[in-house]
Amino acid sequence: MTTVQRPVPTTSPPQAVTLAPDSLAPEQILDVTVRSVPPGPLVLSVRGEIDLHTSPLLRDRLLAQLPRATRLLVIDLTEVDFLGATGLTVLLAVRTRAQAVGTHLRVVAGTTLLRRVLNAAGLLDALDAQPDLAHALSRTGGHPHFA
Repeated sequence: MTTVQRPVPTTSPPQAVTLAPDSLAPEQILDVTVRSVPPGPLVLSVRGEIDLHTSPLLRDRLLAQLPRATRLLVIDLTEVDFLGATGLTVLLAVRTRAQAVGTHLRVVAGTTLLRRVLNAAGLLDALDAQPDLAHALSRTGGHPHFA
């Protein structure tokens, strides 16, 4: 005699796991802090991730502060965990707008990650990348100086 076992019905069907798009608002992923450094440079410190999701917020925040910059706008990326291609596009667009109004843009790219990204994109010179905020504020231009 053969015993046939039948599947036991469950009371609830299996649950499908759905991966929702990033549910965090860009403001929860990216933060931009503004401060003036006498006698005039404007420093924008960026913290978080710069990607397709947060790039529009970054662009808006940077361009909104551009009129406050006199001759030098420093974007400090020291606390940036990720910098994607759209972030590079934003930085170049802000640089172009800054140049149009006579403001020089300088970027602080002190982490290995940021230097690699900017170097791979060929943007170390174009963004006047500096290793730290002190160099960015004291330099008068020229080639990037990484120790």
